[in-house]
Amino acid sequence: RLILLSRTLSGLVDMIVVVLIAGAFIIAADYFAGIVTLDQVSMAYFLVLLLLIHYLYSVFFLSSSNQTIGMMITDLRLVGLDARRPSVGRIVLRSSLYLLSVAGLGLGLIAGLFSRECRCFHDSSSGTGIVRNTAG
Repeated sequence: RLILLSRTLSGLVDMIVVVLIAGAFIIAADYFAGIVTLDQVSMAYFLVLLLLIHYLYSVFFLSSSNQTIGMMITDLRLVGLDARRPSVGRIVLRSSLYLLSVAGLGLGLIAGLFSRECRCFHDSSSGTGIVRNTAG
């Protein structure tokens, strides 16, 4: 169960990175467009940009190194059910399902508390899992 704590910390680090990136894009876009007020339309654009950046961030890092920045810090990595590197298709599916897990009031994430292997909805549905890196 300790891996759930590492996964939570990893997710928080990843969210901070994504919010900083999206915030920089929004500030730059607002500056160059001359927007000085933050209204509901701007907030909707920010949310869409945030989701898109998180999705691309996850797919890029997981397909290139099986780890996001948060997972690198917490010494975790993504594997397929056969403990090998998952295909890019599985990573794309997992990243999509992760957004659904979060959007559904986090119920997909809470599923990890009740799984023997600590696998969340997006893990079990995409045939992937998170494991701790081993030395060597």
